[in-house]
Amino acid sequence: MNRLTRRKSIAPRFVMLLLALFCSGCLRADVFEFFTYDSSTDTFGFLQLDLNITNDEQSDLDHLAELWKERDQVIVQPSILRIWNLPAMLRVDASHVQMIDFAKKASEPPATVAIDIPLDSIQIEPGKFFYTPDRTLCYYQQVTCPGKVIDQALTVASQPLATGIKGSVDLEIKRRADGAKAGTWDDFRKQLKPPGPAAPAGGGQQQQSASPLDDVSLARISKAAGAGELAIHRQGAEFSLALPLSAADCQEAQKTMAVWQQHVADAMKKAPGDYSLGLSAAFTGEIGNGDQFVIKVDVVKFTKLNEVSYPLKTAPGSAKLPDNPTKPLETHFSERSIATLQKNSISIDEKLTAKEVVEKFLAGR
Repeated sequence: MNRLTRRKSIAPRFVMLLLALFCSGCLRADVFEFFTYDSSTDTFGFLQLDLNITNDEQSDLDHLAELWKERDQVIVQPSILRIWNLPAMLRVDASHVQMIDFAKKASEPPATVAIDIPLDSIQIEPGKFFYTPDRTLCYYQQVTCPGKVIDQALTVASQPLATGIKGSVDLEIKRRADGAKAGTWDDFRKQLKPPGPAAPAGGGQQQQSASPLDDVSLARISKAAGAGELAIHRQGAEFSLALPLSAADCQEAQKTMAVWQQHVADAMKKAPGDYSLGLSAAFTGEIGNGDQFVIKVDVVKFTKLNEVSYPLKTAPGSAKLPDNPTKPLETHFSERSIATLQKNSISIDEKLTAKEVVEKFLAGR
């Protein structure tokens, strides 16, 4: 299960699994993400579905109501490909945005920043609030984006991505220069945690050991990042990042990815409706040409996994109110959210269902 509150990162999520090798009160909801990809027009569709929205802070509920008024200009960013820190952008005009967080109102008004992407080519379909059968609050937001705009966004993101990777690698190089030892791949693989609600979606490590990458790999990554040669590439609906490693580390990274995928497969058998499993299972890795390990994510595969997950999360969890054992906590807190929307004259669709929203969106793929 994912939450509206997500950890911040310089790089998109699918990079974070191997980044672990380099170094040593808010709004809540069950968040599901769906993609479509039309290869004939090279166009992506993205749907963000927020189920069981709850909150115990009135200021954050008021913030949600304020964002509703500007929903026509809200561009949601998928977590699996997030380039900027926050989950959404407020489009000011064709070349300026404000980064916004659905979960919590910022302590200061967000800055308006220029961005070298044609924002007016992104089509926004503002969503609606609606209910689960248990009368918890839900919302969806949808965007359509040309592939060429995605490519431009990846170009914009390349420098901060490379900077973040180089910084982590250089810290590890210095650590070893000061006498510290490298970790081992066996120890690293032992510390991989099976994916699940408590684990970060892109990695799963709870405690981070010393990097097992050898000195050759660290030097190659640092050089490539410094030269601006590390970048995310796209082929249709598949995104990839090639890391220049030694031949030995390429083999070890491939073994590690196989261990991770087995963790995912085992966990999915136990809990096939867990959102985080869909995200984790979308990651793959393989040895490329010239001693490179290529990390890949296919957003269509990611969506197929999520199609299995989201129906099982339309109902709230098992936690109940202490003084009312038949009433789920999400229902209790959703009542406050609903009251805030009603106070602000924001309509809630009584008939719409999550199933209808998802089926209508996926019908266009």
